[in-house]
Amino acid sequence: KEILIASSPIDEQIVTVDIPYDSELYYKVLHLRTGPEIFQENGRRRYVWTFSHLAARSMEPFQPLDVEYLPTLIFSTGHNFEEIFTSWTSQEAFQWNVNNEMKERVAKIKSLQADPFRQALDIRKLVIDEFNLFDVPLEYIGYRVRPAEETWISNGGTEAEKSVLLCAFLKEAGIPAILVAAIPEGLMDQSIGCLGILKNFLVQVSTKEVGSVFLSAV
Repeated sequence: KEILIASSPIDEQIVTVDIPYDSELYYKVLHLRTGPEIFQENGRRRYVWTFSHLAARSMEPFQPLDVEYLPTLIFSTGHNFEEIFTSWTSQEAFQWNVNNEMKERVAKIKSLQADPFRQALDIRKLVIDEFNLFDVPLEYIGYRVRPAEETWISNGGTEAEKSVLLCAFLKEAGIPAILVAAIPEGLMDQSIGCLGILKNFLVQVSTKEVGSVFLSAV
């Protein structure tokens, strides 16, 4: 994913994507009508977009936090977002493993609070108060998410890692929990397997007393 404007006007911006010849690139451009030139040489296929006279990004306060209103190029060699996302969730982090120290901490919370939803809130407070947020975008770390045990040991993690930690704690407590990825509606396209559109992460908690509630780990 490439946002096509900056804090200053741009006379010309060139975006080049180089892929193997036997691969296909799936893409779309939001809010601009610019298509790529496609070149083939040396067993490679190169897509080149040339964007001209791009206005500066507005610095006005209280704008939407999502970037879906900005000129954006979304691309991937994957043609099915669901398949790419499913493959991404095959990482070890999504096995929800916890170590003995983590189990003891959950057991202590449960011993002090009988209500499952209150337990969930206490576990969320633990994750927010005692674990630092490493505000590093997923694309900068190759979309790797460390297991909950590693986040516990390092005393902090990215938003995705803290969400995995929260989910793992809740599952250890016997509370039904599902990790949910939030994606801006304007960026979502099932035919483009681009993980760059992942925006935030929440944990859906379900209890008999309260029903389903979404909790943030940050």
